[in-house]
Amino acid sequence: VGLSDVDLQSFKNGVKLFGFGRWTKLNHVGLLPGRGTADYVEISQRFLKQQSLSALAGLHLDMDKLRAHNEELIRELQESPDKARIMGLLVRNGVLVNVGGQLTTEEKLQRIKANQERFGLTPAEVTQLARDQDFLDQTFRAKQRGLKVREKDLKAQQRFIKSRREALWQDAELAQQQQRWAQLPKSELTTLLNQKREQLQVLKQQYFQWLDGHSRTLKQ
Repeated sequence: VGLSDVDLQSFKNGVKLFGFGRWTKLNHVGLLPGRGTADYVEISQRFLKQQSLSALAGLHLDMDKLRAHNEELIRELQESPDKARIMGLLVRNGVLVNVGGQLTTEEKLQRIKANQERFGLTPAEVTQLARDQDFLDQTFRAKQRGLKVREKDLKAQQRFIKSRREALWQDAELAQQQQRWAQLPKSELTTLLNQKREQLQVLKQQYFQWLDGHSRTLKQ
């Protein structure tokens, strides 16, 4: 479904804890860093193997239980096309697709109630999970890992900014030096260049003298 095992488990736990479709809450707590509403919808469709999600709205859902049910239903419908037509369902690329028309508000509420009874957690179960430290640690493991990655990225960014500042400082120094030279009268600039050449010649002579002395020492 496009998630690591850790991220997927965090997502499933988040649905149990906060409710299906309450993506704003998942974003607020930073459950899956870098993910948004569109990602949550796509992840749900691919994991649950069903396209329509409206009859799950607000449920503290056991996604594993619903997925197992859908997988069994898909096998039945593939073996019995007549049953699929009666139910208004179509199996497309291993996913249940509703082709029976849009649900009325009453039908949707009935399905939500039925899904709650079959796949939803009771308020008492949700409260118990909210007090289970192991469950909470597992739920926010993806966030903790994401924060570590983010911290690493921030440190790398800070190193880049620091090196960039140093490079800009050096560039600025060179630019100022070039500007000073450009403002010099031609005669003074020529004098300056001659001085630099003389300094370079002196350095070359000193180097050759050192090299000659070093060679003699090695021969001895």
